[in-house]
Amino acid sequence: MVDAVAAPLVLVAIQGALRLGRVVGERPRLPVRVQWRDDTGQPQVTKVERSAIALRLTAPAADLAEVDALRMGALAAVPAADIDTAWALLGAPEGPTELASLGALAALVVGADTPTLRDQVAIAVAQHDDAFWLEGGSLWRRGGADRARYQQDRAVSLQAARTAAPWLGVVEDLRAGRTPSPAARAALVTRLEACVLSPEPGDLAVDHVLRAARSQRTVPWRDAATLLVELGAWDAWDDVDLARSGLLAELAPAVHAAAATARPDLPPGGLPRLDLPFVSVDSANPHEVDDAVWIEPAGDGWRLWVAIASPACWTPVDGPVDLSALERGATLYHPRHVVGMLPDPLARGHASLVPGAPRPALVFRIDLDADGNVVATDVAEAEIAVQAAWSYDAVDAALLRTAPDLSDGPVDASVANRLCAAGLASERARVRNGAWLLYKPDVEVRAPRGKRVDIRAASQTSPGRRFVTEAMVLAGLAAARFCAARRAPVPFRVQGRPHDPPLPPGVYTTPADAYALFRTLAPARYALEPAPHGVLGVEAYVQASSPLRRYLDLLAHRQIIASLRGLPLPHSAAEVGVRVVRAEAGQQARRSAQRNGDRRFKLVWLAERGVGTRLQADVVRILPARGHRLAYVSALGLEVSVHDDTLRLGDAVTVRVHELNPATGHLVVRPV
Repeated sequence: MVDAVAAPLVLVAIQGALRLGRVVGERPRLPVRVQWRDDTGQPQVTKVERSAIALRLTAPAADLAEVDALRMGALAAVPAADIDTAWALLGAPEGPTELASLGALAALVVGADTPTLRDQVAIAVAQHDDAFWLEGGSLWRRGGADRARYQQDRAVSLQAARTAAPWLGVVEDLRAGRTPSPAARAALVTRLEACVLSPEPGDLAVDHVLRAARSQRTVPWRDAATLLVELGAWDAWDDVDLARSGLLAELAPAVHAAAATARPDLPPGGLPRLDLPFVSVDSANPHEVDDAVWIEPAGDGWRLWVAIASPACWTPVDGPVDLSALERGATLYHPRHVVGMLPDPLARGHASLVPGAPRPALVFRIDLDADGNVVATDVAEAEIAVQAAWSYDAVDAALLRTAPDLSDGPVDASVANRLCAAGLASERARVRNGAWLLYKPDVEVRAPRGKRVDIRAASQTSPGRRFVTEAMVLAGLAAARFCAARRAPVPFRVQGRPHDPPLPPGVYTTPADAYALFRTLAPARYALEPAPHGVLGVEAYVQASSPLRRYLDLLAHRQIIASLRGLPLPHSAAEVGVRVVRAEAGQQARRSAQRNGDRRFKLVWLAERGVGTRLQADVVRILPARGHRLAYVSALGLEVSVHDDTLRLGDAVTVRVHELNPATGHLVVRPV
C-alpha cells in the first residue's frame, strides 16, 4: 500500500509510453518510485531513472483517484484537435523537431499561460503521445510514419497488458497466500517456460508479469525461472542453462507426424520368424528396450543370441525422423529429464523390444567354446518376440541365490547361470587377448521434480550387468566382422592399447585400479576401416547394440541391413564420415549434460542430509597440490578432494561434508 498523502505529479516514460503518476519515493542520486496505472487500469509502483521523467507538474495528488480526476479534467479542457490546430498556427513542420514550450502552447489552446493551465496542457499532450512527445517542458511532434509505428506498438502493448491481467492476479494471489485460478496459473507457467526456453526476448505479456513480480530484476528468462520456482512449477534445482541449451526441446511437429504414420520397410514376404525365448535384461523401468538375449549349450561351449531392435526399418534415410535423430545424436538421460533421440511411438513402441510383441530385429549369433573364445559369428534379420523382461536386481538375486523362492521368481536361474558362465568365460578370453576391463562402482541418479533425489547402485560389477555388457561387446564384434568382410563403411570404434599401464590386462573392479588405468588409456575414436580395439581385446568393434538411443548404432544398422538384403548401401564412406561428426557433436553435448546433472543432483542428495554427513571413500589419485588426494565415494559415484598427506593410493577414508552448494557445484569434505 502507498500512503494517501499529497505527492508531486510527474509525466514519466514507462514501458514506452508517457504515464501520469505520483512520486511516492525519492532520494538523491537514486531511482524515483512512481505510482501509476497501467493500460488495464491496475495500479503499479515502478522505480524509474530520473532521466525517464519528462516533466514535473505543479499540482500534487493524494492518491490515484485524484490523479484520475486530473487526467479526465485535462482531456475535457484540452481536446486533441485544439492541439493540432495550435501546431498549424505555430507553423510546425512534421518530424521529431522541438516546436514550442508548454507556455506558448497553453496560450494558444486555452488563451492563458498559468501553472495550472500548463499542467492541463501537459497532461492532455501526454494522453496523445502517439502524436506529441513531451520532454523537459518542451513539445516535440512525431512524423506520420513514426506516429503509425507508435500507434501499432501501443496496440500491441495494450493487448499484452490485457493478456497479462489474469496472470497478475495469479501473482497477487501467490503473494497473499491465496490459491490462484488453476487455469490462469497453468497458462502463466506455460508462457514463463517458453520465456525461459526462448533464445529471443520479447514476450510483452510476460514482461508485464515479471515487472510486477520481481522488485530486483535481472534478465527476463532468469526472472521467469525464479517465478516458476515461486509458483511451485519448478524447484530450486532446475537447471536454467540446460533448459536454454536446446537439449530439452520438443521434437518438431513434422517428426511426430512422420513417426505416427511410419510403416516398417521389410523385404518382400516379410522377415523369417526366429522362435527363441529371448529375454531382455535391463533396469527395473527402462525408457526403451534395445536388446534381448538367449543362450543355449553348443557342444562343450555356448551359442549366444543377441537380438537388437531395428528402428532402421521404421526411419527412412533423410526423412524427418532420421535428420532429427542425426542432429540429436543420442538420447539425453538426465536425472530430471529423459529426451529421446527418436519419438516415443518408435523408441518405446513399434521398434522397442517389449515383451510379447513381434518385432523386426538384427540378430547376432556368437558361438563360444568352453574357454570363451569366439568360434563363429553370424548376423541376420529376423522377427522375434521377447518372452520376458528381467531386471538386473532380479537376475543378481537369482545368481546369488538370495531370492526367497527361485522357482516362482521372474528369472529362470538356470538360464541366468548359463549366461553368467558364458560371460565370465568370454571375459577371460578377452583378457588373454590383452583386454583391460574396468568396472568401477557407479550409480543411477533420478530426480523427478517435486520428489526426493533417488540414487541407486548401478555398478558394472553386478553379475547381471556384467554378462549383458559382455553380450553387447560380442554383438559389436560380430557386427564388425560382418562389415569388414563385406567392406561396408560403418563407424568402427577404435582404441589403442594403454600407454605404459601400471597393471597387466585383467578385470579391475576397485576404484583405485580403475583410475590408475584410466589415466593411461589412449583416446577412442571412430574409423571407417576395421582396426583393433586394444582395451576391449577384440580385432574390431562396431557399436550396434543401442540404435534406439545412439544415432551411430542406427547408422551401422542401416548399412548392415542393406548388405543383408543385397541392396546398395545407403551411405558412402564419405557420407558416413560426415554423419559421424554431426552425430558425435550432439552425443557429446548430451553426455556432458548428463554428467553435469548427475553431479548436481548427487550434491542435492547430500544437501537433503545436511552438512556433517559422513561418507566412505577410496583414495584414487595423488594430486599435484601438496597433501591433496582425489577420493571416490562408491555409494554416490562421486569424486571428492581430500586434504590429508598421510593417505596413500587405495586407502579407505571416512570424510565429513563441511561445505556444500549444489547450485554452484561447491563441495568441501574433510577427513574424520
